[in-house]
Amino acid sequence: MTAKRPKRRQIPAPTRTCCTRPGKWTSTQTVREARKQRQHKQWLAEKKRTAIATYNDHVEQHGVFSGGLRTF
Repeated sequence: MTAKRPKRRQIPAPTRTCCTRPGKWTSTQTVREARKQRQHKQWLAEKKRTAIATYNDHVEQHGVFSGGLRTF
């Protein structure tokens, strides 16, 4: 005779479906995602600001690459 397998434990429906399906977010996840996006935008703005300043310094020292080729 084979041993009986234990019955599967049923997880209550609210716990089982909470935040496991795409598009279902808790307020904490929403706040974290918003903060993450805001920090990413700030990081990009700082990175762009640094790159633009570096490029402007380069142009002041060396001029633009096509400065001698302009006809207008």
